[in-house]
Amino acid sequence: MMNKLLIVSLTLLAGLCFAQTTMYEQEPNNDPNTVNQINAPIIILGEMQKSDQDMFVWDVSDVDAGYFWDISLKGIADKLTKIDVMQLTFTEDGSGVTKVDKLFSMKSPNGAVIKQSGLIFSPGRYYFGLSYAGGQNAAKSPLLGDTMLSDLGADFVADSHKISP
Repeated sequence: MMNKLLIVSLTLLAGLCFAQTTMYEQEPNNDPNTVNQINAPIIILGEMQKSDQDMFVWDVSDVDAGYFWDISLKGIADKLTKIDVMQLTFTEDGSGVTKVDKLFSMKSPNGAVIKQSGLIFSPGRYYFGLSYAGGQNAAKSPLLGDTMLSDLGADFVADSHKISP
């Protein structure tokens, strides 16, 4: 099966000039235990195939919290691509997730570029879950299976049926 290219950009709001890194995702990065660590500003490139899902984590510093941020997502052609921005609470031993605070989601139908501008992140740890629906064996949302967050999955499967290919 052909790989599906995904591009995510986390940049400072236009008008400020800082060096921007490009990173290619490293597998496995399907859950909170195997995330790719990112530092913004950054452009993330990745491939998704079958029921792949990807996860990235950004530790927002006090300095990062002083800026406005843009997130852009170039979705996968002919698919519904989704990014969930969330904060997680882990079990005491760190082996599982007990709570997900989903801050917001962005959905790109049919490979369109979507953008959220002027975002403010307080200092802390933010998880970016990426997934897609349409054409793979089973629609999944970030974190399902290993962390048993079925409520996110049900939401994503319902959303994926609203978009016509």
